[in-house]
Amino acid sequence: MKLACELRNDPLGIDVENPGFSYIIKADDNLRGIKQTACQLLVSRTPDFKNSSNLWDSKKMSNDKMAYINYAGKRLLSGRKYWWKVRVWDQHNRVSALSRSANFTMGILKAADWKAQWISARGADKYSLTSVGYKSADATTENTGTGRPGEYTAHFRNFIIPTFLCR
Repeated sequence: MKLACELRNDPLGIDVENPGFSYIIKADDNLRGIKQTACQLLVSRTPDFKNSSNLWDSKKMSNDKMAYINYAGKRLLSGRKYWWKVRVWDQHNRVSALSRSANFTMGILKAADWKAQWISARGADKYSLTSVGYKSADATTENTGTGRPGEYTAHFRNFIIPTFLCR
């Protein structure tokens, strides 16, 4: 089987709380007319799928749906990697083996999950991009004294204008 989460293979940065799982079944060459009648999805915190690490076992779901099966287990956490597998039943109630596992990594789901801060060297704002180009090396900035972060007065002597703006 070919497995996908949010239509991607082993994606990074999934930004929805209940991602959609999809898969494509490949039947043996000598079998024709095979139809899925049920499926089961497993999602785990670990690639070994030990019971204590399982977050969702959909159990046997009677349907022929193979795309956009939404996750309905325990809450997924920002920045974590998870693994999933699937098995299917056909119209003769024959069950497949569990698929190989695939994985997905959650992105940042809530603003409160951000833990990083901007990294900048002292004075680097002198070289930042403005609406008309990059500030030159002799540009200066000074704090306006309001105490509010990011409020500066800029003094420019000359600009370095990107060539694409000069056409």
